[in-house]
Amino acid sequence: MLRIFKVIFVFIGVAGLTSNAQTNIDSLWEVNKNAQNPTEKAKSLLDISYQLLFFDLDSGRAVAKKALEYSKRHELAHYEGEALIHIGRSFAWNASFDTAAIYYERSIEVFKKANDYRGLSNVFINYGGIYYDQGDFVKTIDYWEQSLQITEALNDSAGIATNSNNIGEVYAYMNDFEHAIPYFERCLIIDSLIGDKKGLAYANLNMGEIALWYKDYDEAFKKFNRSARLFGEMNMLRPLAGSYASIASVYLEKGDVNAALSMYLRSKQFWEESKDFWGISEVNTEIANVYFKMGKIDSAIWHGEKSQEIAFRVNAGPLIVRSSEILARAYDQKGNLPLAFQNLKRYTTYKDSIFNSNNKEDIVRLGMQHQFEKESYLDSISNAQKMKMSEMTYLKQIEDQERQKKYSIVFIVVVLIIAILFFRAYRIRTKSSKIIEEKKHEVEEKNALLEQKNQDILAGIQYSKRIQHSILPETNKFKSQFKDVSVLYLPKDIIGGDFYWAQETDDYFYWSVIDCTGHGVPGALVSMVAYNALNYVVMELKKERPADILDELSRIIEKEFTKDGHTGKDGMDLALCRIEKSTNQLTFAGAMNNVLICRGDEKIELKADRQPVGYFEKRKPFTQHEFQLFSNDRLYMFTDGYADQFGGLKGKKLKYTQFLQLILGIQQMSLQDQSKELKAHFQNWRGDIEQIDDVCVLGVEL
Repeated sequence: MLRIFKVIFVFIGVAGLTSNAQTNIDSLWEVNKNAQNPTEKAKSLLDISYQLLFFDLDSGRAVAKKALEYSKRHELAHYEGEALIHIGRSFAWNASFDTAAIYYERSIEVFKKANDYRGLSNVFINYGGIYYDQGDFVKTIDYWEQSLQITEALNDSAGIATNSNNIGEVYAYMNDFEHAIPYFERCLIIDSLIGDKKGLAYANLNMGEIALWYKDYDEAFKKFNRSARLFGEMNMLRPLAGSYASIASVYLEKGDVNAALSMYLRSKQFWEESKDFWGISEVNTEIANVYFKMGKIDSAIWHGEKSQEIAFRVNAGPLIVRSSEILARAYDQKGNLPLAFQNLKRYTTYKDSIFNSNNKEDIVRLGMQHQFEKESYLDSISNAQKMKMSEMTYLKQIEDQERQKKYSIVFIVVVLIIAILFFRAYRIRTKSSKIIEEKKHEVEEKNALLEQKNQDILAGIQYSKRIQHSILPETNKFKSQFKDVSVLYLPKDIIGGDFYWAQETDDYFYWSVIDCTGHGVPGALVSMVAYNALNYVVMELKKERPADILDELSRIIEKEFTKDGHTGKDGMDLALCRIEKSTNQLTFAGAMNNVLICRGDEKIELKADRQPVGYFEKRKPFTQHEFQLFSNDRLYMFTDGYADQFGGLKGKKLKYTQFLQLILGIQQMSLQDQSKELKAHFQNWRGDIEQIDDVCVLGVEL
């Protein structure tokens, strides 16, 4: 599978992306040309600038300046502020952080004057980004927290997702994945609900980094490739370069250095095309690391020095840390101890200033080795100096007193200078320690606040679980009509999209198992719509025939998910049964999901229509089936989650046929024991593989 993905992405080239992007830009210029009012014209200029920034910073900045002048002339404050953000971003992506900050400050003034809080949220996101690139995570969190507070107050789902993703990145960079994961998951859930393609791409990229940290290489590879595909479709050159670098890191972790080098070089091509100095420096460091692992030390040093040169030029602390670490190892391997020790000192100094934590064990050992060799080197110099001093002592005895005084004066001056330097160094170190301690306290306070927000999110989902469980019918409701009943209900997450339902009238008893689109939060939201719609059709509209109920239910669901002329693809698969209380006559209609009837050793399957409830392009009326039930007949309804689960020795799907055979093989058991056996078999089959979907199996016995 890894080879397949690699081949697919080799064909995504810079020329193809820039060609697609240019096509989009040409169409946007056409929109600008046909704009009917100043607002449309200013917006189209910003859209063009946004597209250009991903592969031509100078052109993107030029169009943004044009948008700025136009917006000021027509007093369009929001677009004036956004234009300033675009100009600032063009400098930030070129690592000109001070210039970027000037434009961000001007943007803040414009938005504050116009009381434009959405604009303020956007500029805070970008402002925090320049501090992230420089390794000042305290200021980064400060700006992103301000942005998050604004988006939450505005109920801006896309903004909340973006800030959750960004804050998660800070934690992930510090290897604090316990705090990073909830933020990334929140981002992924929101972007999935609102269909934000760019947000989904970034969320997949970051979840891939989490999977890579936990050495789940297949999952990491899947997430990175998904992000690369999405970025490629949107012609976003810079983040696409990041996705390629992440794919390369998977190859490197798996020991395929040649594949890793190939992907890093492709990533470098994208970074250079977009003129992003941060990215160029970062990918040169990773290329140096690959060459180091291949034993090509000279190549590793060349790329490491190239990376470090850019990192110092743009004052990017994290990149200085990484490049210095690689160079320290490379020069040590080369035997150049002075340069190895110089880079080791640089690595520890910058890393402590960013993280305020101890170095990794292997770097400490390397530092101790260099320190020992340095001390040995200095000892030999000291011994030579002592021998020379002995000779000089004899000579000085025959020199005149004036010359002795001059040397004494020089010695005293040197000692004083050294003492002053040591004193100044002590004061600076004391002051720095105090500042670092204060920043550490600030970060701890931020961590506490972020932890509280995470707990609030989890509490909300737990409360949603209680709401969803309250709509599920109790088993006693079934026992008014059936001899026995059993339910196997295993949501994939805390809440899910599968549920079961029952209602009765004077003459009939209705029951159903429903599989709504998605699982987790999205599936649960659709399930609430389905539950209310079913009750409405049966109890309010008084529809009695199952086929009529599904036809009406389909019209309602399609209408509910059609907004502004756009029809959503959300819906559900279900089996719906009705039994006449006096005769045990069964009437069935199904959308994708069949019904299984077991009568002794006989298996009877009632087939559903191959169309869902909800939008379907070639919809037709649902088919209705009649069947006479007798005492001791057993009837089963189920969603596809059980049969679709991966597991077993080969990690394959259980499949529908094996699932039916399993049910037939346990007919000698009571329904309650069957439910326990089905659950145990599911857990054994799944093993350590993640559950992929919600599971619901409902059985009744006459």
